[in-house]
Amino acid sequence: MKKLWSSLKLLIVFIIFMAFGAVVVVYYPWLFGKNVKGEIIEVERVTMPSTVIGSVNKFQMHSYAVLIQDDKGEMFTSSSEDRRWEVAKKGMCVVSLFYRHPPWRLQSAGTFYNARVQKIFRCPGKDYSTESNSTKDSFNDNSTDINNDEATVESSNKPIEVEK
Repeated sequence: MKKLWSSLKLLIVFIIFMAFGAVVVVYYPWLFGKNVKGEIIEVERVTMPSTVIGSVNKFQMHSYAVLIQDDKGEMFTSSSEDRRWEVAKKGMCVVSLFYRHPPWRLQSAGTFYNARVQKIFRCPGKDYSTESNSTKDSFNDNSTDINNDEATVESSNKPIEVEK
């Protein structure tokens, strides 16, 4: 009877270790992913929609290459199929989760893939007056149109004054 209990305990410990190992293998990219907060140095679409001939899946249509520099100066690069990279512009700041390839994929071990956007914001202390016209149009703080009335924003801390 004592032998049966010790064998049962050994079997339970073995099952627990196997379950733990299965969780690590399945969720490795998420468990060992890296949160990166920094400035977008480059974000480019990998496959342009106009260049695709034939059938292509929706993930290939929205594939991006991303380069982010964190506050320490370290640069991180990744590919991504997250559509939110479409609105991310060079020079803006982002908080992103980079998933790490597992070590048993020898060709890509240690590199990142599928960078997920968690938050996009303007970098503190950065002057956006020299940005391209598309960035100015998208993120214009100087004026806005509210119900065909012109509103002027003096500062982000001051109320909006509506001119009539």
